[in-house]
Amino acid sequence: SSSRGQPLPQVTAPYALRSIVSRPGSRKAAPHERLVVQAGKCAAAAATIEALAPPAAAPLLLPPELAFSTATYLMVPTYVILAFFPRSKLTRAILGSPLVPVAFCIAYAVLAWQAWQSGSLEAVRQVVAAAQPLPDAASLAGLFQHKALAALAWLHLLMLDFITARAVVLDGLRHLVPTCHSAWLCFMVGPLGLLSHLITRTVVHKLRKDTPAVASSSMWAEY
Repeated sequence: SSSRGQPLPQVTAPYALRSIVSRPGSRKAAPHERLVVQAGKCAAAAATIEALAPPAAAPLLLPPELAFSTATYLMVPTYVILAFFPRSKLTRAILGSPLVPVAFCIAYAVLAWQAWQSGSLEAVRQVVAAAQPLPDAASLAGLFQHKALAALAWLHLLMLDFITARAVVLDGLRHLVPTCHSAWLCFMVGPLGLLSHLITRTVVHKLRKDTPAVASSSMWAEY
């Protein structure tokens, strides 16, 4: 009891712990009491971080890394067939089938949708909006820091190169012009492959002394 003869008020354990830790001049908290306080602070901090953390991203239908590597590995045997076996049945099946272009189109559409969902396409809009009047090389190079945009650009280039190689091989079959070197150049460097074929075709026509009508026919007339 106190000096006035009245009993001291009963306090609960949590209140007593807070009083011991927070009151000036109170006794030093025991080690286990400090551990309890620190554990409470850690739990509160963890709850705050969890509440502020963004939601986990949904799994991608087509990861950019997978699209990049798969498209590259599949095109290598395709170009080997086009370059070294231009008259085989398999080559004619590849040239006459829409399978390769359609596969590229589907993969490209999926990657574009994922890039839009993740906000990567917003970076493209910002670069275009800031262009004066057109984007420069430095600003475009910065876009490839996004994996989704890099994969999109890579599929875009592979598709254009394949279309060029297809036109080169078909024109070579039509005019009996060798296309091995040109078709292989179309892989990765499509414009050089096309230039190589145009030079090769001109040289072959002159060496064979073909008629002007045959030599000057457009390679794009039927393709």
